[in-house]
Amino acid sequence: MRKSGIAEGRVGAVAAAAGLLALVIATAALGVSGAAAAPPAAGPAPTRPVAARTVVPVSETEFRIWLPRTSFRAGVYTFAVRNIGRAPHSLRIVGPGVNRATRVLGPGQSANLTVLLRPGRYLLDCPVDNHAARGMRLGILVR
Repeated sequence: MRKSGIAEGRVGAVAAAAGLLALVIATAALGVSGAAAAPPAAGPAPTRPVAARTVVPVSETEFRIWLPRTSFRAGVYTFAVRNIGRAPHSLRIVGPGVNRATRVLGPGQSANLTVLLRPGRYLLDCPVDNHAARGMRLGILVR
């Protein structure tokens, strides 16, 4: 009789261990599925890195556009445009994937124009009246 009692005790212990293992697996599955998980402390990670912006000062006057340089590396640029002339002006940038312009700026006004420059050649000009034909145009190269 004694042998059967020991065997019954072992079967009970094995059943208890199996039940505990099932409970642990079920709890882990809930945690993995996110049903019982707490929300992450920070927002989701960006899917791609955010490019740093480089500010390029631009001056416009009759009938000239001035930049500190005309050669750039590909990237995101903010052109900080200031009309230092007496007539209204605007800055337009046309090139690979870009065709954007600032609003028309009165004398002393400023505006920012942020663009992604890819490798290639771009034309910067003033689309107001015939300003580009009178000299307000400038080519830049992006590598």
